[in-house]
Amino acid sequence: MDKLGFIKTFEVVLAAVLLLSIYSALQASIFMQSEETKRSISDQLRDFLDYLSESGELKSVVESYNYLRLDSLFDRLFFRNINYYLEPRYNLLVNIDSDSPGPRNVSFVYDFPEGIDKNSIKVLKEGYELPVNAFFNWYKCRVKFNQDIKDESVNINFTIPITASNKTLKFYINSNEVAIDLNNWAIAGQFINASLTIQVPEVKANQNGYLYFSNEDSSIKSTYSTLTPTITPNLTVYNYEQSNMAEVLLQTSFDEGVNLLYLDYSLFSSIEASYKIISGVNNEGVRVKVSNDDIKDYSTKPILTLSKSGESVDWLIPIKGGFSILTVYGEYS
Repeated sequence: MDKLGFIKTFEVVLAAVLLLSIYSALQASIFMQSEETKRSISDQLRDFLDYLSESGELKSVVESYNYLRLDSLFDRLFFRNINYYLEPRYNLLVNIDSDSPGPRNVSFVYDFPEGIDKNSIKVLKEGYELPVNAFFNWYKCRVKFNQDIKDESVNINFTIPITASNKTLKFYINSNEVAIDLNNWAIAGQFINASLTIQVPEVKANQNGYLYFSNEDSSIKSTYSTLTPTITPNLTVYNYEQSNMAEVLLQTSFDEGVNLLYLDYSLFSSIEASYKIISGVNNEGVRVKVSNDDIKDYSTKPILTLSKSGESVDWLIPIKGGFSILTVYGEYS
C-alpha cells in the first residue's frame, strides 16, 4: 500500500471513530435525560439542595438574602424546563435583657429583607407563639459618604415628611446604631427640615449610612447625645423612602436578666395576619438584640416563575443565630 492510500485509510478510520464517539455521547445524553424524567421532581430538588448545602452556597444565599443568586442556579437545574417557587422562612434568636421580672408589653425594631410577608411575623418563647403585632411605618434616608471618615462627628441635614416624630430618629453605620444629636427640627410646609450631628466611628468612601424614623404612634423612644461637629464631610443625602424596618410589639412575662426568644418570619409567602392589639408598651429597662440584624440595602427577590404548586421540598439550613427553612416548589412546564 502506498503512503497516500495509507493516509486516506487512516483518515476514514479516524472519522469513523469520531462519529462513533459523538453517537455514543448523544445516546448517553438522551439516556440521562430519559432517566431524569423518570425521577420525581422532589428527588431531583433534594439532590440539588444537598449539593448546594455541601458547597456552602445555600448557607451563603439565605444569610445574605441573595435569592437572585439561587434563582440563577435553578435556571440551569434540569435537562427539562422546570417551573419553581422559593419560600424561605427565618427563625432568629432574640436576646432580651430585662432589668425587672414580670409580665409586660415591650417592642423592638428590626430591618426585614425585601420580600418580607408582613403578616408572617411571629415571636416564639420555648416553642410557644406569643401575642404580637407589627407596624411597618418606618422610613429611611440613605447617606453616601464620599470620603473616608474615622472617629469624627459630622453635621447632616435632612428633609423628611411632616408626619415624622423627632422621638424616633436612629442612624446606622455598618448595621450598628450610632450616637446622634438633634440640632434643629423645623416645619417647612409639608416637610420638616432636620439637622443632626452623627458620631461616625469609621466609614470608607462610597459607603452608606441610614437615618430611620417613624411617626408619633411608635412606642420606640430614641435617646440623643450631646455632640459637636468636628469636620465638614463630603457626602450625598438621598430622598426619604418607605423602609422594611418594622416595630414588633410583643406580650409575655420576663425574667430578670437575659431572656431568649425567637423571631420567625417568611419571604415571598402569603400568610394571613393574626396579630393582636397590644397597648401599654413599656421599653424602660429593656435591651433587645436580634441575631443577623444587618441593614439590608440590596435587592433580594428572585424571579418567581409560578405560584405554589406541584411537588415541594423543605430544607433546613443552620445560619448565624438561628436557622432557615427553604421550601422549594417545582413542576415540569
